[in-house]
Amino acid sequence: MFECTETTERAEASIKEMPTVVKFLKEILGRTRLSTITLVLALFYLDRLKGMHPACRGTHGSGHRLLLSSLMVSSKYLFDDTYDNKTWCLVSKCFSLSEVNQMENEFLYFLQYKLSFKPFEFEAFVSHLEELLSAHMLVKSRNFQSQVDPSLYPSPALSLIKGFE
Repeated sequence: MFECTETTERAEASIKEMPTVVKFLKEILGRTRLSTITLVLALFYLDRLKGMHPACRGTHGSGHRLLLSSLMVSSKYLFDDTYDNKTWCLVSKCFSLSEVNQMENEFLYFLQYKLSFKPFEFEAFVSHLEELLSAHMLVKSRNFQSQVDPSLYPSPALSLIKGFE
């Protein structure tokens, strides 16, 4: 999923030089100053996508592509005046405009264009997210050297949060 067809030198070099997903997320959030609700909705969409395609496995760079796509779509869903795809391309520093356009289109396609949600769905997701964050903070407060047990995270999208400090 989201394996773009562009094979230029720039694209091949960017794949090799990609930061970790957590670092990529922090850089994107730092550059865009997206609201917390945009991030939470992006995670909600990623969780929904995983629920719709549970057997799908990505390749190197898929996490970055999915994360950027979900942030783009979330921002566009919530706000009338938001970044265009050219800006997202510049902000990501990893993808060309054609890749960003393709990623957005595929993300919407694989979500079956289902961006709306019922309040109870979103509230349940946010409650679960709060539980995960609380568990993570509890582990940090006890000065454990290990990270939170990955089995607590039901989807790769939610496991992103464990890197937040």
